Amino acid sequence: MAQERKRQVATIMQARAAYINGLWTPQTKDIISGQPLQKPRHSVTAIVPKTREKWTDEPVLGAVKDASQSIWNDALSPKGYSPGAIIWPVKDGDAPNKKGVVRDWAKGHWLIIADTTNPDYLQIEMVENGKPVPLAAPRIGGRVLVKDGDYVMLTVSLAESKGSQPGIKTYLNAILFTGPGEALTLGGGGVDQAELLRQAQAQGIAVKGFGSAPSGWSAPSGDSPF
Repeated sequence: MAQERKRQVATIMQARAAYINGLWTPQTKDIISGQPLQKPRHSVTAIVPKTREKWTDEPVLGAVKDASQSIWNDALSPKGYSPGAIIWPVKDGDAPNKKGVVRDWAKGHWLIIADTTNPDYLQIEMVENGKPVPLAAPRIGGRVLVKDGDYVMLTVSLAESKGSQPGIKTYLNAILFTGPGEALTLGGGGVDQAELLRQAQAQGIAVKGFGSAPSGWSAPSGDSPF
């Protein structure tokens, strides 16, 4: 029997969201090859402004770094992989994507793509009157509730990838839209979102819900990537 992969949960409290339609309309084909996926994937891309040269030094991504380091130490490094051979969960928005394109909206940002094939366990909510409430769709009756570029908090699980190339896979557990952000022009379950909101406030991140945006916006060397 194959050993079950260990998953590490991480939160990203200050990010903006891109490709949010993928939360409600799942991807059914591979973006590059166009081949059908075995299971539809609900996904979102989180973007975080760069304030450090390496993503592992980025304060907002501290929880992702800690989870990645744990997986590296426990699952990847013991197999003899080098850091350069690993697909890491955070991408450089200034580097070309799989299609060889550097997207304007991604420049100056770190990108985290998270997805799930289990929509029944995915929490999608928004802050309304200071509390998280379910968000059934990005638009209702012609009214835009959330859009690409809005501020979010993400809860993700990271685990060793099952793909052909060694790496760390990012699974989406929950997303909480916390306030409107500048619009982008684009070419799991069991998470207590109210508790996540309290944690953010305890860290000095002001989340007032829609009507205002959160305040506070403010590869490694050697044998280990950390």
